[in-house]
Amino acid sequence: MWRNAIPLEIVAAFERRGFIWGGRWAHYDTMHFEYRPELLLP
Repeated sequence: MWRNAIPLEIVAAFERRGFIWGGRWAHYDTMHFEYRPELLLP
C-alpha cells in the first residue's frame, strides 16, 4: 500500500512559497516540488 513519507508540514511550507507538490497530482510524485508561479496566477 502506498504511503506518503513527506511530512505535511514540509509540503505546507513549500506551498506557502508558491511551489506545487507532486503528491496532489493525478499521478503521484511525492518527492517532486516544482516552482511554477505562472500556474498559480488568477
